[in-house]
Amino acid sequence: MTQGKLEGAERELEKALELATEVRNPPQLWESHLAMGELCAAQGRRDEGRACRIKAEEVLETVAATVPDELGARFRKNSKLKPES
Repeated sequence: MTQGKLEGAERELEKALELATEVRNPPQLWESHLAMGELCAAQGRRDEGRACRIKAEEVLETVAATVPDELGARFRKNSKLKPES
């Protein structure tokens, strides 16, 4: 991806994060944090990428803690949050 496209993607993800926060949509919020983390990592910004991943995990865990265990486990399983390599 060219630098211009990466910057455009970052702007779109920033908008998605803002909107997900505004409308209180936790699944979209953790997905957007995760995508931002992947984008940052692709740009060589590993610390920022890791911070975004941590935010995604925090949102996921907050949601998972407020629902029945079975549903929380399903959120975790399907969240796209995989162990870092």
